[in-house]
Amino acid sequence: MAVLAGSDPDTVTAYDRAHRRLALIVHASQPGTKVFDLSKFTSASGPVTTWTTEPESTARYEERHDLKLEGAVLKVTLPKDSVTTVQIDNVVE
Repeated sequence: MAVLAGSDPDTVTAYDRAHRRLALIVHASQPGTKVFDLSKFTSASGPVTTWTTEPESTARYEERHDLKLEGAVLKVTLPKDSVTTVQIDNVVE
């Protein structure tokens, strides 16, 4: 797995070429939606799995499977003061 350069200081991105898997680790100090453009990849089809931890809440590494890619775009709604890991499978460089 290799860490990729990015412009968002609240997101760390890594790509596993062998498993065709993209990982995004996102910190949110405020609630909101982050939009990730995956168009630099040849294709990205998912599935998408997320795990969220909210230290000020009861959510601890809460796993979800409800996100879908919209073409090459992924929109992730983030709760305040959370850390979310997004795993996108079947991502091809």
